[in-house]
Amino acid sequence: MKTVQIPISDLLRVLEKMSNDNMKTVMITVNEEVFDQHLEAYTKDGQGKDYESIDSM
Repeated sequence: MKTVQIPISDLLRVLEKMSNDNMKTVMITVNEEVFDQHLEAYTKDGQGKDYESIDSM
């Protein structure tokens, strides 16, 4: 199992952006080859939006 540790304040900042954009779900993709955790969120209608990766927070 792979774990990722990030400051809560950084995660909260991105989650607040998602909430303000009316996103309802978030998908976190972990790419172990390049150690990147990508954040993508979706509205209840299925419209997606890319957000910064966890590494860049």
